[in-house]
Amino acid sequence: IREGPTGRLEEYLGSMAKIQKAVEYFQDNSPDSPELNKVKLLFERGKESLESEFRSLMTRHSKVVSPVLLLDLISADDELEVQEDVVLEHLPESVLRDVVRISRWLVEYGRNQDFMNVYYQIRSSQLDRSIKGLKEHFRKSSSSSGVPYSPAIPNKRKDTPTKKPIKRPGRDDMLDVETDAYIHCVSAFVKLAQSEYRLLMEIIPEHHQKKTFDSLIQDALDGLMLEGENIVSAARKAIIRHDFSTVLTVFPILRHLKQTKPEFDQVLQGTAASTKNKLPGLITS
Repeated sequence: IREGPTGRLEEYLGSMAKIQKAVEYFQDNSPDSPELNKVKLLFERGKESLESEFRSLMTRHSKVVSPVLLLDLISADDELEVQEDVVLEHLPESVLRDVVRISRWLVEYGRNQDFMNVYYQIRSSQLDRSIKGLKEHFRKSSSSSGVPYSPAIPNKRKDTPTKKPIKRPGRDDMLDVETDAYIHCVSAFVKLAQSEYRLLMEIIPEHHQKKTFDSLIQDALDGLMLEGENIVSAARKAIIRHDFSTVLTVFPILRHLKQTKPEFDQVLQGTAASTKNKLPGLITS
């Protein structure tokens, strides 16, 4: 037990089962004995090791999704011809197996739910960073060539409004890039949220799934909504200045938000009303 479960989880859980039997035996036959305290302490130590192994596996193996892969995921929807699905593997198969095993043990025998908070915090950070990475990718691509694209699937990025090569980005071109980046970040959020929910269903017990998911997506969703509100606020100021070219950037975003809303609603099913109402609120703005 002292050596921890790393690399030998099944053997470790077998040892924990023996300790549990010992706890039950002393509780029934010798509740005042010092042995009972000894095995209880050992059980607690083992439980803490399993919690720490859960955290360590999730931290080590949770990776940010690259902008290239995200763009491929999004463009896969726009392609009419049948093509291979772009699949996200958030955790390697063997790691996922161990994480699921520890999660079930902690719920059943450890009477512990802290690991669910650990889970959502780690996954939430990766989700948020993946979307910010995509936004940054657009900024960098536009400043060098004006065309954000995905090297993984050549000639697929035909749908980007920033087709024209930008020699020296003017203000309108920069607005184009911001608009394009925001539209793609909204699509990326939906794809990643769907994928996060599939992963979460394997690891988190059923009656905690909706609540954990709600917590997990908040940071990324709030970031998107804040950026959307900033775009709205800039457009309002532009109207006062009679600068209508800036106002025009709102239209492609509005169209995209309305098109994406059914998928948004579906992925946010079961979350709190306050979470569900964020996108409709932004559309109304």
